Amino acid sequence: MNLTIDTTGPAAPVDTSKAYRISGAGGRVLAQVSGGSATTSLAAATGSGLDAWTFASNGDGSYRIANSATGHLLGVSSASTATRAWGTRPTATAAGPGGPDVGRQWFVVRGTSPADGAATGTYRLVNRYSGLVIGLSADSGRLAETTPARSWTDTTGSPVGGARTAAEQTLTLTPVARAPETVTVGSPGDRSTLLNAAVSLRLEAVDSLGKPLTFGATGLPAGLGISAAGLITGTPTAAGTSTVTVTASSGTASGSTTFTWAVTASFDGVHTLTAAGKALDNPDHGTTAGTRLITWTPTGGANQRWTFTRRSDGAYELKNAESGLCADVEGGSTGAGARVIQWTCTGAANQRWSSPGGPTAPTPSPPRRADWS
Repeated sequence: MNLTIDTTGPAAPVDTSKAYRISGAGGRVLAQVSGGSATTSLAAATGSGLDAWTFASNGDGSYRIANSATGHLLGVSSASTATRAWGTRPTATAAGPGGPDVGRQWFVVRGTSPADGAATGTYRLVNRYSGLVIGLSADSGRLAETTPARSWTDTTGSPVGGARTAAEQTLTLTPVARAPETVTVGSPGDRSTLLNAAVSLRLEAVDSLGKPLTFGATGLPAGLGISAAGLITGTPTAAGTSTVTVTASSGTASGSTTFTWAVTASFDGVHTLTAAGKALDNPDHGTTAGTRLITWTPTGGANQRWTFTRRSDGAYELKNAESGLCADVEGGSTGAGARVIQWTCTGAANQRWSSPGGPTAPTPSPPRRADWS
């Protein structure tokens, strides 16, 4: 393939410092519906921020398009291939913690004359996930939608074409105001960390004008700190729950996110389990797999001592200090009243134990409990 590049002009001449009105050839104006995430097309501009949009470069030729009033991103869901079907209605929703997904990224394609290739001053907005373009019409069933690109008008009456016209996809971008600078910081969600365990967590943030950002934080657990680039590192030195606020600033605008961070002590080590004054006991100092565990007056003996070992899901394996066998829900039963026995350690779910008041992983396995009293 032979290519000739005869211009140094940008692929899409949008000024990221301005807000634009997006209009179809029929005069319909793209807008976010007040109080919701749906989009629509209006017969005329209202002058509100709901019918104005800003463009921010993703650095690879694509753009994220944000509503001036809400800051929400124009797009379609990338969680399902169903949104790749034509007729899908675009929405305006908040970016996720990892930034805009492919369903909220757009290419701005310049319109050209079929006669000589000259720019016409019109554009198509192509969704990165679906490959479909935005169409605006006065049809109440499809005021704003995404459809395959077309350069002709369907006059056959076929339900496949649905009387869609090329003009519905031919858009003009009219500057209406300077874009307000906004900073969006992604939330990492509430965190849970073990005491004295190393931490590394990177926060993400986006400036609507593409400016570089500097991070700061308040409320971090003792022993943790954040770099100017948004990387939280360190080793927690005290147990407790903190409310953390991370802020990102460009110097002219800032944004923040708040979440909780729990630091809990690990149960790792040798312990005696007691309930109602009785200790979990390997009866008669047994070393046989299958022996049913009981509760007994605490004696301090090795048959009442259990080594707790934390597993990757936050639950613990309990190994008897004398027999070397593990506490086990017999047969992997999930029924109330199941026998708790000692068995060869396998690491299976029926040998993993957790405490509602103890440290847990972000997604712990369901606790398996038995009545020891």
